[in-house]
Amino acid sequence: MRTLKTLGLLGTGVIGGGWAARALHGGYDVVAYDIKPEMQSVLMRSLEVAAQGLAKLTEGMALPPKGTLRFTTDLAELAQTADFIQENVPEVLEIKRQA
Repeated sequence: MRTLKTLGLLGTGVIGGGWAARALHGGYDVVAYDIKPEMQSVLMRSLEVAAQGLAKLTEGMALPPKGTLRFTTDLAELAQTADFIQENVPEVLEIKRQA
């Protein structure tokens, strides 16, 4: 069985941001992909907000060191660096075909 160290996220909106926050908090590295470069700043703001809540929820728990985040608009980079890819694209067939 393969060990998961790096989670790849295809899409960084609300759902992708939630996955990123929980994975990073749990010690996993994350490679986040989006076709829109401006989503990097949206993702960073989401992570800042989520970090506060996650810290409260896990207060007193022994957790591994936080994971690292890398953002990319290069789909090949996502595929090459992730151990597992979680797809977070809206449920619109045309968008999924483009991703």
